[in-house]
Amino acid sequence: MHDRSSLILAVDIGGSKVASGFVDSTGNASHIGKFMWDSYDTQHVLERLSETVRRLLSAAPRQPDAIGFTIPGLADPARGMWLGASYMGIHNIPLKASMEQEFGMPVFLENDTNACCLAEKLFGCAKDCDDFLYLTVSNGVGGAFFLDDKLYYGAHGFAGEYGMCVVKEGGVRLENDRIAGSLEMYASGRGIVRNYLEAGGNGTIDGEPASGIGISAMAERGEPAALRAFELEGYYIGKVIAAACNLLDPALVIIGGGLSLAFDKFLPSLDSTMQKEHYHLEHYRDLLDIVPTALGYNGGLYGAASVALLGLETDASKKLGYRG
Repeated sequence: MHDRSSLILAVDIGGSKVASGFVDSTGNASHIGKFMWDSYDTQHVLERLSETVRRLLSAAPRQPDAIGFTIPGLADPARGMWLGASYMGIHNIPLKASMEQEFGMPVFLENDTNACCLAEKLFGCAKDCDDFLYLTVSNGVGGAFFLDDKLYYGAHGFAGEYGMCVVKEGGVRLENDRIAGSLEMYASGRGIVRNYLEAGGNGTIDGEPASGIGISAMAERGEPAALRAFELEGYYIGKVIAAACNLLDPALVIIGGGLSLAFDKFLPSLDSTMQKEHYHLEHYRDLLDIVPTALGYNGGLYGAASVALLGLETDASKKLGYRG
């Protein structure tokens, strides 16, 4: 699909950290590093991203063919705009134009979950699949649809907002959110901590504040509160996946994000919920695969590389639906 000699400088922008490195078109990743944000001021964000690119270029094995960015929040790939990430105070940054002017090479960007979905098609679990759903569960919950061999954006570019699906009527509302009882409220990294504490778990685990990693460790030890938290995790995610599968009939569902590393702990509950809420599951479950991402913590880097690889190739980009 693409030139196997391509080398991409990939930058995965997250809400708390930025990961960066090189990814070539055969899937080899190198020079991977990260830093944590210390400020969300727009000028500071641009300066830190420029510093990251300059640092990588100084260590590059050869001149990269392009730079790829994943963007938290809203992106306009066609115009190269980072439209907004409200919790970061980011609005309407012309990231593509700014970086191309500074570094003199093609720059491509895409919303992080759309990018990770494309990465699953190019490098991950969905190489041979034309219809799949991608769901990421981390500090937030998002995702994307890949349908009829194309990334599906929807009429206004907002498709894939699994996190805004209501899983608990009359439930708790996220701060500054008008939707109560959302999947993001109950199944994100914050949600699993909340469920754990409500089930009687401790606020600290091994001397650290309770987190998804710590709760996973407690589940390994058989702690009832941790086991209950993962049972609820599978239940809430299963409700949304079942609804999406009833509507879209995919062959595959891929779960990414940090909580995918604990996939085995919430799969039984997810499967049980699917059994109850998927209309065709009696005949369909053997046809539907639900798997964790094979790209692990580097999924975002592969996503950034994927949008750049597709951006460099107009025909491949159009075939897979990428709008860059």
